[in-house]
Amino acid sequence: MLMTDYSVCPKCHQQSWRMMPFARYVIFLSALPVLVTLIVTFIVHPLFVLFVPVVLLLNMRAAKKRIRLGRCQACLYTGPCAS
Repeated sequence: MLMTDYSVCPKCHQQSWRMMPFARYVIFLSALPVLVTLIVTFIVHPLFVLFVPVVLLLNMRAAKKRIRLGRCQACLYTGPCAS
Protein backbone atom coordinates (compact mmCIF):
# COMPACT_ATOMS: atom_id res chain seq x y z
CA MET A 1 0.00 0.00 0.00
CA LEU A 2 1.44 3.37 -1.05
CA MET A 3 0.96 6.23 1.40
CA THR A 4 1.39 9.89 0.57
CA ASP A 5 3.63 11.91 2.87
CA TYR A 6 2.21 15.43 3.14
CA SER A 7 5.39 16.86 4.69
CA VAL A 8 7.38 16.34 1.47
CA CYS A 9 7.91 19.25 -0.92
CA PRO A 10 6.21 18.56 -4.29
CA LYS A 11 9.05 20.32 -6.15
CA CYS A 12 12.33 19.19 -4.53
CA HIS A 13 10.95 16.12 -2.64
CA GLN A 14 12.67 17.00 0.63
CA GLN A 15 11.10 16.64 4.08
CA SER A 16 11.00 20.40 4.72
CA TRP A 17 7.39 21.23 3.82
CA ARG A 18 5.49 23.49 6.25
CA MET A 19 1.79 24.29 5.93
CA MET A 20 0.76 27.95 6.21
CA PRO A 21 -1.32 28.64 9.35
CA PHE A 22 -4.90 29.84 8.88
CA ALA A 23 -4.26 33.32 10.32
CA ARG A 24 -1.27 33.89 8.03
CA TYR A 25 -3.31 32.67 5.05
CA VAL A 26 -6.08 35.20 5.81
CA ILE A 27 -3.49 37.99 6.06
CA PHE A 28 -1.92 36.75 2.82
CA LEU A 29 -5.30 37.04 1.06
CA SER A 30 -6.36 40.31 2.70
CA ALA A 31 -3.28 42.54 2.59
CA LEU A 32 -3.72 44.02 -0.89
CA PRO A 33 -7.54 44.51 -0.81
CA VAL A 34 -7.38 46.19 2.62
CA LEU A 35 -4.52 48.43 1.50
CA VAL A 36 -6.43 49.49 -1.64
CA THR A 37 -9.55 50.16 0.45
CA LEU A 38 -7.59 52.36 2.84
CA ILE A 39 -5.99 54.30 -0.02
CA VAL A 40 -9.40 54.84 -1.64
CA THR A 41 -10.70 55.97 1.76
CA PHE A 42 -8.13 58.76 1.95
CA ILE A 43 -8.48 59.78 -1.70
CA VAL A 44 -12.23 59.54 -2.34
CA HIS A 45 -14.36 59.45 0.80
CA PRO A 46 -13.98 58.32 4.45
CA LEU A 47 -17.04 56.06 4.23
CA PHE A 48 -14.99 53.54 2.24
CA VAL A 49 -13.36 52.49 5.53
CA LEU A 50 -16.60 50.58 6.21
CA PHE A 51 -15.58 48.11 3.51
CA VAL A 52 -12.51 46.92 5.46
CA PRO A 53 -14.47 44.56 7.78
CA VAL A 54 -16.41 43.25 4.79
CA VAL A 55 -13.19 42.50 2.92
CA LEU A 56 -11.76 40.73 5.97
CA LEU A 57 -14.88 38.61 6.49
CA LEU A 58 -15.05 37.60 2.84
CA ASN A 59 -11.39 36.65 2.83
CA MET A 60 -11.83 34.58 5.99
CA ARG A 61 -14.64 32.67 4.27
CA ALA A 62 -12.48 32.21 1.17
CA ALA A 63 -9.55 30.97 3.26
CA LYS A 64 -11.73 28.29 4.84
CA LYS A 65 -12.80 26.97 1.42
CA ARG A 66 -9.50 27.08 -0.46
CA ILE A 67 -6.63 24.63 -0.42
CA ARG A 68 -4.10 25.64 2.22
CA LEU A 69 -0.75 26.79 0.93
CA GLY A 70 2.56 25.47 2.13
CA ARG A 71 6.18 26.50 1.85
CA CYS A 72 9.34 24.45 1.48
CA GLN A 73 12.14 25.54 3.80
CA ALA A 74 14.79 24.13 1.45
CA CYS A 75 13.89 25.41 -2.03
CA LEU A 76 11.45 28.20 -0.94
CA TYR A 77 8.68 26.88 -3.20
CA THR A 78 5.24 28.18 -2.16
CA GLY A 79 2.11 26.42 -3.38
CA PRO A 80 -0.46 23.75 -2.66
CA CYS A 81 0.80 20.38 -1.50
CA ALA A 82 0.51 17.63 -4.09
CA SER A 83 -1.92 14.94 -3.03
